[in-house]
Amino acid sequence: TPWRKPYGRIYSITHPGEKGCYIGKTTVSLKERWKGHLRQARDAFKRRSDEIQRSDGKLHQRIDINRATIDQFVVVELDVAYSKRELVQLEHDHIMRHDSIKSGWNIVLPNPDDCVEDLDAGETHLIDGNEFKADSFSDLCRQNRVAYSSAMYWRKKGKSIEESILRV
Repeated sequence: TPWRKPYGRIYSITHPGEKGCYIGKTTVSLKERWKGHLRQARDAFKRRSDEIQRSDGKLHQRIDINRATIDQFVVVELDVAYSKRELVQLEHDHIMRHDSIKSGWNIVLPNPDDCVEDLDAGETHLIDGNEFKADSFSDLCRQNRVAYSSAMYWRKKGKSIEESILRV
């Protein structure tokens, strides 16, 4: 079997002084993602803003409450995904398995059916007889002068990248 590069990882965060856990997904290393959570928690509580209501708000509360024992948080890789859709599906499944909305620190249950794969950097697409090289779907929309949200509407309806751009 040929080796495939993982698209992303599913992880859990726990603390011995707290019940429950947080289940998350990342396309960067777990160390980088943990640093991101710490930075986001610090910034959110500095401002005491509505950011706390975001999907990882309960995690930020746990980090703030346990800042004296920050080194006791445990980040563990649970799964590996090879596509964006698989990553969202695995996050959904692990949140359900760990009951981390009702009994943990997650707020939102992701819907894999709403997941749309993005483009690979430098991907080429033929649209209406013209070739476009783009690094993302939003880049492709800009090049074709179409609204990203409108094109994404058609992507979520199951239309191809090309059809989504042409329907707008």
